[in-house]
Amino acid sequence: MIKTSGLSYAALAQAVNRLGYLAGKTLNYSKSAVSRWIAGEQPRNPVPELLLEVFRKKLGREFTYRDLGFDIAEADIEIRSLWYSDLSTTLDVAPLMWSHDVFRRDLLKSSAVAVGAMTAPARNFLPFEPDRCRSRTGSIPVSLGDVKMIREVAHQYWRWDSKYGGGRFREQLVYFLHSHVAPLLGGRYGEKVGCGLFSAAGEATMFAGWMAYDMASLGLAQRYYTQALRMAQAAGDRQLGGEILTCMAYVANSAGAPDDAIQLCEYALDITKGRVPPRVQSYIYSVLSRCLASAPSSPRNRPAALTALNAAERHFARPLDGSENAWVAGIDFRGLQTQAAHVLSELGMTGRAHEAISVALDGRDESHRRAVAFCKLYLGMVHVKEDDAEAAVAAGDEVLNLLPGLETARVQQGLARLQREINSLGDTDPIRTFNERARTLGDRS
Repeated sequence: MIKTSGLSYAALAQAVNRLGYLAGKTLNYSKSAVSRWIAGEQPRNPVPELLLEVFRKKLGREFTYRDLGFDIAEADIEIRSLWYSDLSTTLDVAPLMWSHDVFRRDLLKSSAVAVGAMTAPARNFLPFEPDRCRSRTGSIPVSLGDVKMIREVAHQYWRWDSKYGGGRFREQLVYFLHSHVAPLLGGRYGEKVGCGLFSAAGEATMFAGWMAYDMASLGLAQRYYTQALRMAQAAGDRQLGGEILTCMAYVANSAGAPDDAIQLCEYALDITKGRVPPRVQSYIYSVLSRCLASAPSSPRNRPAALTALNAAERHFARPLDGSENAWVAGIDFRGLQTQAAHVLSELGMTGRAHEAISVALDGRDESHRRAVAFCKLYLGMVHVKEDDAEAAVAAGDEVLNLLPGLETARVQQGLARLQREINSLGDTDPIRTFNERARTLGDRS
């Protein structure tokens, strides 16, 4: 196989090291290691999976461990789930990922973010070319009714995520993917049903990725988004693809890679421009604004963040046309203003931030508890910037009131940040009381 690929031993070792870096692994193999592998030594994980990927890219077809001469029964799903492969491979990898997430949860939950691989799926997604053959000949018949069922179940979990946080029901959604969606993907269906099936499965996978992100499992979220993006391409669903790329930007931003986050949003805008409803473009612009505001090192980012926010509001003002995904259509003006509140708070524009927070909170009910918690966090940060310790503590107390029953690591992280900022304002009785209450609630959770 090495001879067929045209790779020297040194070049193969370099290719493995490079792919390892993209997958978040530090490797330093040389041509002597390749010689040992050829002599019969079986390399340790993740090398076998990396070798498969090297030869797949070089020779343009799939290979197995047996083709490499390795006696390995199970794929290294932590590595394989990062690759953006052909559709048949994705239909093997995604169900295997779900299965591992159900039965060997800690293996994937602790997966590190592969910063080097952050934008690679997006580059494979562009130029956008849907798969031509989406039919399958499995034993289980699949209908459009099954597609509708997947969407309805996934959207219910999405609603619960908004109310209770990503940690409350993520395991149940993943089990649904494993027990119900995986058998359908391997079933029997034609082109029309296949197109809908891949779109619905991709959306449900995206939701599971979002819940992982909400619980600060960034590496796990990255892997879910990568597989979801491949399904979106198979479905020919630009709208879903743009939404997934935008979700990936959240992960990149949280992983300390703001430039990658900005690039992912720009990819999302490129793939959706003029081809999706304006509400989708509004969502992408709002996240782009957020990422720009989080990367203040470039003097151009501040005005660019405001420009993106204005574009989000401009696109939002255009009417819905009925072709939006249900969850995007459900992002109302208050949701947009929640994003605006974060951006304006980060930029220190306290007056406008107060206005955005007021709109974002107006009429919010229990179904959006996490969004309310974030608004209160942003409000607290604005008060800190105004040196108003009493008001900042009051906002923090309101966040603490929302914590029982809300399982979201992002809110916990935001609260810890707010607490640090409040403590920088002094050592008063209200601040000490707030710290004690935060500690007590943190111990309970």
